[in-house]
Amino acid sequence: MMEKVFFEPWVGKDYLTGGILNKRIMVLGESLYCGGCDNCGKDKADEGEGKDVCWTTKKIIKRILEIDKAHEGWHNTFVKFERAVLNKELSQMEKEQFWNSVLYYNYVQESMSETRTSPSWEQFKLSETAFFEVLEKYRPQCIIVWGRRLWQNMPGGDLCNECEKITFHWSERCGEYTLKDNTKVSVMSIYHPSVGFSWESWHPFIAEFINRA
Repeated sequence: MMEKVFFEPWVGKDYLTGGILNKRIMVLGESLYCGGCDNCGKDKADEGEGKDVCWTTKKIIKRILEIDKAHEGWHNTFVKFERAVLNKELSQMEKEQFWNSVLYYNYVQESMSETRTSPSWEQFKLSETAFFEVLEKYRPQCIIVWGRRLWQNMPGGDLCNECEKITFHWSERCGEYTLKDNTKVSVMSIYHPSVGFSWESWHPFIAEFINRA
């Protein structure tokens, strides 16, 4: 049971088998925003059919997969990332296959009141236990972290061992977390796909990282 998780992850229907990627991959966002409410981070959001009481992690992925919904600007973040992983533009069928192959989770368990707002140090810290609850339950083989800010605020020190860097046009640091049964979970950060992100440049790093895990 995940007692500390407020915004439950999107878990693709083919995640456990690795889907088209052949690995259990966690895509780790920093936070989401929905305007804020008094219960955020406290009471579980109602994600039942037809409910719109909260803009949740699961609803984000469901929205980008709905072909009858108009494309919104924030969708580009997810489009650039999926292209970086697969190294091409995706058809609707390929998009559905991709997001059904991964687990998507937002690290900070309290929403921001507006876009481009940085969570506080306390919000990052209070989300640590929930993060490990998700790792233990879903047991990803590798984690792709969106953004340097999140990377710098994730559990480190004795909780994360540094691994060999991946080097192409530049070098990227990698690490690994250890689950309770000593299973290793690889982790690497990329630039946040929202702005200043070249999916062609990041593909070789992501491909090598997944291949190593």
